[in-house]
Amino acid sequence: MTDGITPEQLDRLRRREAFLRERDEVRALRDRTAPRRARVWQLGEALRRAVTEGEGEPPAHHNYAGCGVAPPEPPVETQS
Repeated sequence: MTDGITPEQLDRLRRREAFLRERDEVRALRDRTAPRRARVWQLGEALRRAVTEGEGEPPAHHNYAGCGVAPPEPPVETQS
């Protein structure tokens, strides 16, 4: 053996090296994806605020295209 290292110690060092390498890969991936996650969260918050303004009514500039929100019914005119 090299420098009095037992096979158990050598195996432990190999597993530790693999763990540290994988941990570094995960950190790098998280750092690459974090800006996108933050941007998606901010957009979601902005949409939630826009849809809930005015007692749950969408804002006047809402185009209703592809969002699953039905446009409001036109007011019914009554004759007096």
